[in-house]
Amino acid sequence: MKKYTVVSVSEFWSRKKLKLKVEKVLNDAVNDGFEIIKKIKIISIFLSGVLLGCISCFQNRNFDFVIENVKLFDGNNVFEHANVYVKDGLIAQIDTFKTKIDGKYNYLISGHNKTIIPGLINAHTHPQSRRDLNDAARAGILTVFDLLRIDEDSIPVFKVLGEKANYANYYTAGIGADMPNAVIKHYIQKTNPWAPLTKKGVELFIADRIKSKVDFIKIYQDSRLPEKFSDSIFDKLISEAHKEKLMAVVHSELLKDACYEFKHGADIIAHAWFDSLITNNELKKWEQRNFYIIPTLLVHVSIKKQLNPKSYTLTEEQMINEIGRLYKAGITIVAGSDSPADNLNFTTDFYKELELYARAGMTTIDVLKSATINPSKAFKIKDKGIIKEGLSADFVLINGDLLNDMKKIYEIESVWKKGTRIK
Repeated sequence: MKKYTVVSVSEFWSRKKLKLKVEKVLNDAVNDGFEIIKKIKIISIFLSGVLLGCISCFQNRNFDFVIENVKLFDGNNVFEHANVYVKDGLIAQIDTFKTKIDGKYNYLISGHNKTIIPGLINAHTHPQSRRDLNDAARAGILTVFDLLRIDEDSIPVFKVLGEKANYANYYTAGIGADMPNAVIKHYIQKTNPWAPLTKKGVELFIADRIKSKVDFIKIYQDSRLPEKFSDSIFDKLISEAHKEKLMAVVHSELLKDACYEFKHGADIIAHAWFDSLITNNELKKWEQRNFYIIPTLLVHVSIKKQLNPKSYTLTEEQMINEIGRLYKAGITIVAGSDSPADNLNFTTDFYKELELYARAGMTTIDVLKSATINPSKAFKIKDKGIIKEGLSADFVLINGDLLNDMKKIYEIESVWKKGTRIK
């Protein structure tokens, strides 16, 4: 039999209240516990995120290599002291403020008393073989522009080579536009299969260039030769190129042809002139619009010395001084050698071209721009000729202070393309 305890009503209610209080305290404790657990979970999630972020940051700081304390010319500006970080073939970080290396790396390269510059660009070449592209790359010329390729079937081959670390990047105009008995016939004894061009033929020609995956349009003009384009065809070539957002690069060797090409809207003139001096009035016209010229001074100077043809009425100094006048007028100079014309090589002869620009009065930084950022702007190639975070690690390390002595260009210590050392 169960035993019961008899209590009064007042005592019962006292116990009831106590029970409710106890239950409330317990419930509050439980609820508080849940809140604490929730808060702990939130805090743990947050801390996990921070930890993962820190791990990620730490991992991102594991660089392939770092060039420390180097003088940097990035294509636009000069920095006396910089650390350049490379990871996975890209420029991961550039630090121009700190001298201390920030992060881990596989190996460190001292940049003391050295200069780092972007991969050079030769804006006027005619490569004949893969060796030409390889030689250029090893000389720090990591991009070449081919201004005439008769065999357009070889364009894909050269472009594939250009994607590899050991070869220069490759851009081309393909065969170019010419009259039957004009420049191509005169220089390489071949006839352009597209010549002569009608207005309708111009449209087909440009369409076929795009099909051949050219990067710009080349037009030939030389008033010394038996045939040249009519004004209407020349203008049509320029307008159709621009319609397809391609730059119009025009061959010229005489001043009057260069003036004609400028007047009719050419974007880039390939070759300076050797026949007469540009007038101040004409120069003022050239100042009025964005315009580029590839002088190829070395080939002109070389031909003048060796052959001294009658059409070369300017002296060596006059030809060089003409480029100085263009430079002072604000015309953008773009470096090109025209190799292998006159047996010029794809390596050190390009350095000689740059030295001639220095003789013309260009500052060292502007000489370097002519072979880096200027051709990129002229041909609208945004990711070449510049050292910038996120871009391909394409650069040249030079012994000495190149910005104070242009001859240091011959003292290349190493060359990288896509983060791979190729010299």
